[in-house]
Amino acid sequence: MEIVIVFIVIFAFAIFFSRNNLKKRTEEIHSNLENFNIEIKDFFYKMSDDAQKEFLDKLNEDWKGNFESILNDSFNYGSNVWSLQSQISAQQELFKALHDFNEKHK
Repeated sequence: MEIVIVFIVIFAFAIFFSRNNLKKRTEEIHSNLENFNIEIKDFFYKMSDDAQKEFLDKLNEDWKGNFESILNDSFNYGSNVWSLQSQISAQQELFKALHDFNEKHK
């Protein structure tokens, strides 16, 4: 009987620490994504006005909506690790496109 109680206590601690780690990881990724969005925004505003307009015109509808939400500070952040990681991946693709476009128009 004592073994069962010890097992239950260990299991409860494992669940508690796992939840805390996941929560902290979510907060860290959220902060990283916010900083990355600021970096994207700053990079965009360093481009000339004509290049900015041309870049926005070349974006597809999904990326354009995403990019405009970054520029307007209205980006809708995910609420869990998996959605935030997906958003970071999408932002990386967007930033790569922005960087490549900027390199071609220097």
